[in-house]
Amino acid sequence: MPSRRQFTRAVSAGLAGAVSPALPALAAALTTSARPSDVRFTVLRGRSKIGVRTVGFRDRPGGLAVHTVVDLAVQVVFITVFRYQHECEDVWASGQLVSLRSRTNEDGKWHAVEVTAEADGVRVVGPGGPLVVGAQLLTSNSLWDRRLVDRQRLIDAQHGGEIGLDIPTFGARATLVTTAAAPDHVVYEIAWAVLERFDDFLRLHAACAPLDPREMVRAANRAPLHPGAERYYRERGWLP
Repeated sequence: MPSRRQFTRAVSAGLAGAVSPALPALAAALTTSARPSDVRFTVLRGRSKIGVRTVGFRDRPGGLAVHTVVDLAVQVVFITVFRYQHECEDVWASGQLVSLRSRTNEDGKWHAVEVTAEADGVRVVGPGGPLVVGAQLLTSNSLWDRRLVDRQRLIDAQHGGEIGLDIPTFGARATLVTTAAAPDHVVYEIAWAVLERFDDFLRLHAACAPLDPREMVRAANRAPLHPGAERYYRERGWLP
């Protein structure tokens, strides 16, 4: 059975995916006068409902208040084996955190966190003691804010302190796409022209510097190869 922190992290990761379609509208509310709609969704463990998470928004003088409530209970044969409750209100102005107050019940262990703005950042008081962090930080409850994917550090709204954030991403680094109807000899000549003078290609832009033809053909490729390109790659020994 996963640890309590592993469980809550897994739930948080699932919640991030569930809310993601609404990110642009919600994040825009931090810098505009429009107040986003409240969000409510069910938390599942497998196919079983174990609780709910709600995020409510209301206007505050000069800012926006965000009220987050999480209520989870895992039961086995009608016996509750894990309980998690979290309630938090954070206030934002001009995209920055002004204040935060939260209470968390982590299976019988209660935590309280309070964050207040100061001249040189925000002061975080929680179980780990007080510390001052940068005012630009988001919190672990900021799953509704699209800026979250660009941040490496967060304020831990459940336990206090500052935590790291690592979000895996994926994408194609360098892919030339053609139609299957393109003649084989034409695609062969394109592959030859680019890869026979690959050093010139790398100088076109700094983003091309890490590229390696062997990796591009094997590990990095996720699309079917055109027969013309495949023939060139085999001649170079890059494909078996």
